[in-house]
Amino acid sequence: MKRIFFDLDGTLAEWKEAGMRELKSRGYFLNLDPQTEILDFARKLAKKENFEVYILSAFLTDCTALEDKNKWCDMKAPEIKNRNFVLNGTNKALSVMKILQKESLTDEDILVDDYSENLNEWKKYGGKAIKWLNGKNGRGIKFDGPRTSDINELARLISSAA
Repeated sequence: MKRIFFDLDGTLAEWKEAGMRELKSRGYFLNLDPQTEILDFARKLAKKENFEVYILSAFLTDCTALEDKNKWCDMKAPEIKNRNFVLNGTNKALSVMKILQKESLTDEDILVDDYSENLNEWKKYGGKAIKWLNGKNGRGIKFDGPRTSDINELARLISSAA
């Protein structure tokens, strides 16, 4: 069974540059446009028996980000029941290992994310990481691994895991 973890903002939803005040404003995350092609792909995977699909997203505190992200998922991705939200700045790999009660990740644990730091941490702990290219990522931190903005290529990379 493969577990696919999709990041939310910048991957399933658009990423918009914004200052902290805007990021913390009510409805900011709720009103992000879906990235339809990858969102539809994730929703279809969630219906297949040999995949566990998760949304794995960081959230800001002292605002409605967590509430907004959950509502966004309810509206745009109701098929994806597995949702893990971690505090912004938290290591996603360590959080998932704790949730799954595992000492390490494997090639069966796949992260699709636009943020290189998350991907590098995921690989460090044994998981397979795939960078989703959204046309806005790539400032400073490098990721040495598969990257794509093409759904067919993403499907191939996921199926070739393990």
